[in-house]
Amino acid sequence: MKHSIRLHRISKSINNKTVILRFHYSDSQADGEKELFFSFPLFCESALVDNRSEAFLLALFPICSRRNIHFYSNIAMSESFFQKINAFNTFLSYNSSQYHKIVLSAPTIKDERSAKDWRLASGSLGVDSFHTLYVLDKNHLYRRPTHLVFNNTGSNEEGGMLHTNLLQGRMENTKRFCLENGYGFIFVDSNYKSLFEMRYVYTHLFVNSAIGYMLGNAVSTFYVSSSGDVAKTLEYDGPPGHVDFVIYPFLSSEIMEFVLAEGDFISRFDKMRDLVEYVPAQRHLNVCFDFADNCCRCEKCRRTLMALECLDGMDKFSSCFSPDKYLKNRDYIWADMILDYEKGDVYVKEMWPMFKNKLKFKHRLLALYKKLYKKIRKLHGGVFVTNLLHLKCW
Repeated sequence: MKHSIRLHRISKSINNKTVILRFHYSDSQADGEKELFFSFPLFCESALVDNRSEAFLLALFPICSRRNIHFYSNIAMSESFFQKINAFNTFLSYNSSQYHKIVLSAPTIKDERSAKDWRLASGSLGVDSFHTLYVLDKNHLYRRPTHLVFNNTGSNEEGGMLHTNLLQGRMENTKRFCLENGYGFIFVDSNYKSLFEMRYVYTHLFVNSAIGYMLGNAVSTFYVSSSGDVAKTLEYDGPPGHVDFVIYPFLSSEIMEFVLAEGDFISRFDKMRDLVEYVPAQRHLNVCFDFADNCCRCEKCRRTLMALECLDGMDKFSSCFSPDKYLKNRDYIWADMILDYEKGDVYVKEMWPMFKNKLKFKHRLLALYKKLYKKIRKLHGGVFVTNLLHLKCW
């Protein structure tokens, strides 16, 4: 029997200060009914859609398509959305060897666009989300977002429902930013990651889009960020480049529009060039892999500080970074940058034209030392060799 998933019903319940949307489904390879849930702040209750299946299909699309699982729903969805997601299913299976052409089956209904007040954007406070806010602030063709969404669906490979210090700290940072800047704050929790063991890089685009549809009674527009990672996320084998424009029209419908406010794909370095003069980013930019506040040590912190140094913007971001930590270890960081460039790192390549003329002999010597150290340790190992060649740097 072919592996399939079927959505049976959707329910909504209130628990303390949250409202929970539950998708009850069955898996042909497991016994009994299963439950996928997403929790929202209580003020979202009237916004949540509990009689439509677009959100569930979007959330499960990467699971089903990558694992060749057919999808069936007893709950209706928009006719235009159903047509588009079927076309996307064909397009993606044709252009990526990692996705299968699966059966999608659900009742459909016709919808008309209605007036709704909410407009969403990501609230991660990283480079991509801040650059979207920057573009929306500068471009008067777009209406300002009303709410920022912070999703706990496994972005740190820990899975939803694991309220680590990192999650709590970053959530509080976003909540504080929303209060200071007049945005509504929506924190979304879920058991998605624990149910479906798949890396966040393959699921986040679809889960984020699904959350827009879950809030479809109030949301008309979801502003999404351009990202060079989209092609990598989809393991897209077709024509390279700006696949954001290909994806989001497939996911939009009469009841939900995904808007790429930035227009074309913009490199991370060019986004930083814009953000250098953007005051909200100067105060709240948060990129750290490891801590709620920027540690200035991890890969993303160092990469961001390198860009800020290149753009003469480090002093402007002193409220959210500690430049002294970076400057103290800059020689080692630049040596790592040389090695990353040789490996073809995309972000370093973007900055390389600005940095290559600043490199000195000592940076290239350190890079050579690091390369030799890694090779010798790999070949010989042992405490003696490690201690003999050890170079103290973080």
